[in-house]
Amino acid sequence: MKRILTIVLIAFFGCFSFRALKHKDVYIVHDPALLMKRLVLVGKVNVPSELAPIIPLYNAVITESGTASYTADQVKNTLKKYAAKFDFSLSEDGRLAAGFSCFSHGFSEVTRIFLEIIKSSNFDSDTVEMKKKILCENLRRNLEKPFNMALIAVKHFLFSDDRILNCDTLLKFDRQDLIKFHNSLHFLDFRIITNFENFDENTLLTHIKKKYGNQIGDSAKPTLNQSVVIWIWGPFDQYSTVLAAQSENLLSPKRYALRLFSSIISEDFDSLVFKKIRSELGLAYVADAGWLADFKTGTIYLAVQHSADKLEEVLRIGFEIFHDVKSGAFDYSLLGNVIKREKRKLSFEKERLFAFYVERSLKEVFGLPWNDQDLFLQFLANQDHKTLVKKIGDVISLSRTSPFVLVVIGKEDPYPTLLKTFGPLFSQYRFVKARFDENFRLLY
Repeated sequence: MKRILTIVLIAFFGCFSFRALKHKDVYIVHDPALLMKRLVLVGKVNVPSELAPIIPLYNAVITESGTASYTADQVKNTLKKYAAKFDFSLSEDGRLAAGFSCFSHGFSEVTRIFLEIIKSSNFDSDTVEMKKKILCENLRRNLEKPFNMALIAVKHFLFSDDRILNCDTLLKFDRQDLIKFHNSLHFLDFRIITNFENFDENTLLTHIKKKYGNQIGDSAKPTLNQSVVIWIWGPFDQYSTVLAAQSENLLSPKRYALRLFSSIISEDFDSLVFKKIRSELGLAYVADAGWLADFKTGTIYLAVQHSADKLEEVLRIGFEIFHDVKSGAFDYSLLGNVIKREKRKLSFEKERLFAFYVERSLKEVFGLPWNDQDLFLQFLANQDHKTLVKKIGDVISLSRTSPFVLVVIGKEDPYPTLLKTFGPLFSQYRFVKARFDENFRLLY
C-alpha cells in the first residue's frame, strides 16, 4: 500500500513541478478523535480576478465529472465502497482546501483518484449543464431576498463588477471555459495534512518543485473615491439597509485592531449593535456589523433588517455606533468579554486537532504566522484599554464624510428619508436606483 501511494504522489507532483519546501509542508496528525483516514491539500493559488465568477461552478463540477482514467460512475462507486467523501473549495482570494475522508483500507485508492481529479478533472458537459441550472436557481432565490440583494450590491460597488456572479454570466460558461480556468491555476504555496501513519513524506517532498509558467499576479485593490447610494424598491416585506466602507484584508498589520473592533461591535448579545439597535431601541428584526475580510479585500459594514418607519433612525444610530467605537465612548467591559471569548475560541480550536492543522496551514501559506491566534491574545492582554481604543479608532473609516456604499431596499422610494438624513452632503454622492414589479422583474 505504501509503495502504491508513493508512486501516485510522485506521478502527481512530478506533473505539477512544485518547488522544494521545508519539512513543515507535510503534517501527519495523529488525532484519536478521527475514525476515518483523511488527507487535505491546502494552498495558495493564483486566481485571475476577471475569472472569479466561474469559481462556484468550478467547485460544483470538479469532483463529480470523472477524469481521463475514471468515469464519473467509477468515482462514485469507489467513494461508496470506502465510505469516502470528497471536499473541494476554491475561494476568490486564492484559498484552496481540497481533501477527502475514507476507510483506512481504501486510503491508497481514494488518494489516487483524488489527486487525478485535482490534476485532470474531465468536466463532463452534462454535469456542467446540470450544475449551471442548480446554481442559477439558487442565485434567483437569493435575489428575491432583499437582504441578500443589498449585500450583493455592496460587493458590486466596493470590489468591482468582475467579482459578481449572476445567471447571465453563469449560463455563458461551458466545459471549455472550466478546462481553461483549471489549466490557468498554479500553486504558489501549499501544505498537505493527513492522519495516515504510513504517509511517505520524505519521498513526497523530494518531488515537490516550484511550477514556473504564466502566473497572473493579483490585480490592484479598487479604490472607492466617491460615496455611492443605491435605493431599490419593489414588493419587499421588510426594509434591508447595508452600510459599508473599504477596509483592510486578512494580511494587514492592522488585523488585530479590526478583529477587536468586530468583536466589540457585533459578536454576541452584549455587542454594541445588538444592544443599541435591537435591545434598547427595538429598531430592527436583524442587525449585524463588523469587519468582513478575505486575503485580498476587506470591508467594515452594518447590515440591518427593519420596518419602513425606522429607516432614518437606523442610519442615524448606525453612524453614531461607529463614531462611539472610534472615539472610545463605549463600555470598556466589552474589552474583557472579547478576551474571554477569544480564549474560548482558541481552546475549542485546539480540541479539534485535524481541523486546527488545516486552518492554521491554510493561513500560513498566505503569510500569516502559525501562532496568529496566540499573537492576537497577546495583543489584547499586553496593552491598556486606552491604547486598544486608539488602535481601534485608527482603523475605522466609516463616517458620513468618508467614501461609503449605502444600499436601501424596501417597498417605497426612500429618497426623502435619505435626503433628510444626509442633508447638505447628499449632493456629493453618486446615486443608483432600481424598481421591481410584483414578479421581481426589473422595471428600471
